[in-house]
Amino acid sequence: ICKMNFFVIPQVSGIRLVVFFVLKLFVGFFVFWVYTHHYSGSDFFTYFSDSTALVKNTFGGHVSYSAAWNGNFENTLFNSSRVIIVLNAVLQLFSGGNFYVHAVFFCFFSFIGLVALLKAFLQHFPNRRISLVLALFFIPSILFWGSAALKESVIIGIVGLLVCLTDFGLRRKYTFFQSVSVFMLLALLLFVKIYVLCALLPLLFVNAVVTRTSVKYLFLKYLAGILFLGILAF
Repeated sequence: ICKMNFFVIPQVSGIRLVVFFVLKLFVGFFVFWVYTHHYSGSDFFTYFSDSTALVKNTFGGHVSYSAAWNGNFENTLFNSSRVIIVLNAVLQLFSGGNFYVHAVFFCFFSFIGLVALLKAFLQHFPNRRISLVLALFFIPSILFWGSAALKESVIIGIVGLLVCLTDFGLRRKYTFFQSVSVFMLLALLLFVKIYVLCALLPLLFVNAVVTRTSVKYLFLKYLAGILFLGILAF
């Protein structure tokens, strides 16, 4: 965090970002403790066990998967868990099967997204630093669910990078690398949680249209764009 240029934010020191990340780690382990001692189980246990099965099957094993492998409604498109299982399987290759290593990585995925959102918002609201930090890093629900080895951590990472790369859809020009990155992030969001994509895409699309046309008829442009894409998604 202190070495990568991505985490350089003039309004927030690197040490503070490290403190925020350490806080996420503590909360991530707390989530694990809660679901180990107070509930029968959680999705992250299923993703982890399925990733173990995937690694074994890749190297010639014959281990069965849970129902999560086929997604909701036996359809891999809607709320698919396969992306998260495959991600866990990749992490298994050097985590030694230690779940806590996976928890650290998922915390980091979420943290990347939150930092990306902070950078994006600070460009437009530079005087709201404290409010933005509190909203992104200290709201209990975001801190809890965004620090676990779950889809939510990955989604926060994807959405944060999308918003930052596109500047809320307002960016006019993209490099080749930025274009490929945006396409890949949209594809990931499609397969992880399609309804999050359906909620985000209309605003990105309309912002892109507005920034390339004019500020006239803003209300009608946003209304028409959101209605059209909303109906299309439905």
